[in-house]
Amino acid sequence: MMEKVVIFEPDDGRNGSSLVDGIRIMRVGSLLGLMAWTLALVEDLYFTFFFDPLTTPNWVEDLIGPLTRLIGTVVLVLIVIYLFNFYEGASHLTRFDSRMNIGRMGVLLMISGVLVSFLGSWIVIMVMNAAEGSGQEGVPPALALSMNGVVIVGSGLMIVGSLLFAIMMVRLSKNGLGWGYGVGGFLYLAMEVLRALTTFGLLRGILTVDTTSILERALGLASMLLIYWTSTGFLKGFHPEEKVPVEEAEPVIQ
Repeated sequence: MMEKVVIFEPDDGRNGSSLVDGIRIMRVGSLLGLMAWTLALVEDLYFTFFFDPLTTPNWVEDLIGPLTRLIGTVVLVLIVIYLFNFYEGASHLTRFDSRMNIGRMGVLLMISGVLVSFLGSWIVIMVMNAAEGSGQEGVPPALALSMNGVVIVGSGLMIVGSLLFAIMMVRLSKNGLGWGYGVGGFLYLAMEVLRALTTFGLLRGILTVDTTSILERALGLASMLLIYWTSTGFLKGFHPEEKVPVEEAEPVIQ
């Protein structure tokens, strides 16, 4: 494919500020992602390899429940925030190259998947608590069906969204902005696929739940680390007068 060279100018809304602003926002988002997946990974490693209910003091066990809920809430908030950062960053990158819009749509799907999963789970918990309060035993069939529907919709949105996001990251790499974007994007996709396979029990008998959870967190951490590292390297080495190759960039529709 022929290569088109684009000269970056500070006042060029398409090529200069849009690209740099997009990468800068993606860098902030990946830093938040690093924090989220590091917290989640450390928690998983502790419960898998170090926690022993037989030797753990009672006062520690009393703290574990609230602390686990706090960590889960912090991780969820960080994930939502960094996804919104990625959406904003992808919006800026779309002004640099209209083909990056696929990543913006992908992040929007991922945000929708997180919200569907969270709200669906919250509603299910509320209904189950109400059923227990009325003395009803077991999970009502309609509720079980709703739970499955929430899981399927949420997982589908996350996988499709992460695939579109990975495609955008590969296009960033092909534009000469660093190989770490493409690899980071596919690691994120692999994380979502692994999560879906685990959720639907397709890895049962192959990998334990603890192992898949650790792998999932490790993939997310590696993805965020590559995106952060690549973004930092680009921003440090960027100069407005430099020429950067862009593969047949399409005109942007204002």
